[in-house]
Amino acid sequence: RDAVFVLDSRDRVVDANRAALQALELPAERVIGHLGQDVLRRWGIDLLSYGGQANVHDEIVRGDGPARRVLDLSIKPLDTAGASARGRLVVLRDITERELAREAAHAAAALDAQREAEERVRREIAELLHTRIQNQLLSVVFQLGEIEHLWKDAPPEVVAHLRSIRDNLDRIRDREVRIASHRLYPALLDMGLAPALHMLGERYQPHFAVVYAVDPAFSALDAPLDNKLSMPLRETIYRVVEEALSNAQRHAGASRVTIGLALRDPAHVEVTVADNGGGADPAQLKPRLGLRTVEARVRNLGGAWRLTTAPGQGTALSVELPLSPQLAGAPAPVSALSGR
Repeated sequence: RDAVFVLDSRDRVVDANRAALQALELPAERVIGHLGQDVLRRWGIDLLSYGGQANVHDEIVRGDGPARRVLDLSIKPLDTAGASARGRLVVLRDITERELAREAAHAAAALDAQREAEERVRREIAELLHTRIQNQLLSVVFQLGEIEHLWKDAPPEVVAHLRSIRDNLDRIRDREVRIASHRLYPALLDMGLAPALHMLGERYQPHFAVVYAVDPAFSALDAPLDNKLSMPLRETIYRVVEEALSNAQRHAGASRVTIGLALRDPAHVEVTVADNGGGADPAQLKPRLGLRTVEARVRNLGGAWRLTTAPGQGTALSVELPLSPQLAGAPAPVSALSGR
């Protein structure tokens, strides 16, 4: 499939293979006998810029966006034993797909590093809240209790006010700081996805009922003592479900949300979050930051996602993810907004 040109000592084309003629979309008589500089200019290649170099290897980028092509250019002398070069061989190879694959791999690695950094920062802040800050607040609560105990002559209203401050501070320490810590990074993910999602669902119980539909085959993979789900996979599923529940609270007007976890086949898991809310016209929907984040996380693991909705029929977010990191490049990342 490489385009090959043979140039004589004056850089005129004396031969060209079929791939070269097809790529140029020219008949042989419009190529053979013409200067290589004029022929290759059609591809944006300036042959004169390489001068009389004996060996040339270069990459040529043509066009932008979907029309962008990357060409590997190789120029070598045609030698005969004991004589000077009698011409040059020019070979052009289309390496666009290879470059796209390399760029995709670099982008995936960058996204993975970004995800790891984000989760690491979340975990560190959560641990800070759960340990040092909670311990310091607990110490202040004890000190306020000691003041209340030692201040014998304090007016009753002052003691009551002091006790109220101590109780409020203890409530903040025990509840608010713990909730903030969990929202930043659910420590239960270390045990498994199911307990983390159940605690996540409790956050939305005041707004709608959360129902779980878990395939036994999926539960076997999510066993606490021998969890077969990688931490990146657990984190991705958790964040996807978190975004879907948040959208249901803000936009759906739903009374029930069902979270489904299933083993689609031996290599992929499927996650669905479906509500019974008002739905929407898919033609009017535009992916916002939350859905873009979902897409980035799912694409990073080589998965696919689909948002299905229709007026009066609720909304369902479906995500398919590979179980193994080795399969991350297998399924093409697909995203779609569609009606029922």
